[in-house]
This record gives sequence, structure tokens and C-alpha cells, in this order.
Amino acid sequence: MAASAAREVQGITFQMSSISTGTMVSMGEVLSFTPPTAAMGTIDITNHGTTDYFREYLPGLIDPGTVTFTANYITSTVASSDARNWCENLIDELMASRTKIPWRFYLSGTSTQNQWSGNGYITNYQLITANDQAVQYSMSLKVTGKPTYSADATT
Repeated sequence: MAASAAREVQGITFQMSSISTGTMVSMGEVLSFTPPTAAMGTIDITNHGTTDYFREYLPGLIDPGTVTFTANYITSTVASSDARNWCENLIDELMASRTKIPWRFYLSGTSTQNQWSGNGYITNYQLITANDQAVQYSMSLKVTGKPTYSADATT
């Protein structure tokens, strides 16, 4: 039996653009990450002339999906002094101002499609507190437009 070619998840990097500097900032201490899942809508074209009593469809628009992640809530710095503002100040501001921001993520190791990137809007931010656990936060970013897939990512 051939050895598995499975990929290790440890080492995923998720970044969002800083509003103040315009540079990509790594979100620190990410615990879980779910990339966007695209889904194509359908248009029902069933009519009285449809035969065999089966509905008929055409392809509709593609919803590019949502990026979600959970991370440890760090009050001093996340990955840099700029990233601190993402957790403490800018997430609520970005949601309220409805600001579109660039994002990207890298898989660990090497891949023929190592980088995914695009634009999105922060749609959810929640502080998570539980007994005997580190304080965490979760965030959702709704992707807008078509994401880009790149084979030559550099971190």
C-alpha cells in the first residue's frame, strides 16, 4: 500500500489587510480555521410543459462562501503591534463601517495551490469565555467576489 499524501494542518497562516497601513497582517494564535466553501445557486425553470414530473434547473450565481476562524484572544499583541487593533478596536469598527478588506491564507508545507486570497466583510465577531479555558474569539468574514488561487505563495 502506498504511503498517504495527506497534508498536515499545523501551520496554516490567515492574514487580513490592515486599514492603517494597507499591509497584510497575520492573525496570531489561530486555533481553528474554515476556508470558504463556494456554492452555486439554482434557478427553477420547471413549467407546465415539463415531462416526467421532475423539476428542471439552470445554474445560478455562485456564493463564494464565508471564512471562519477561532483564535486565542491576546490583549497585548496578536502577531504585531498592528494586529492588536484587529482584536481590540478594528473588528467592531469594520463591521459598523461595512468596510471591505483583503484576506488570504496559506496551507502548511508545499502545494500546487498554496495560497487563497480575496476580499470580504467581517460579519460576525464573538468573544468566547468558559471556565478553565483561555479567552478566545471567533470571527466570520463573508467573501465577496471570486477568490484567487495561487501556486507560488510566499509568507
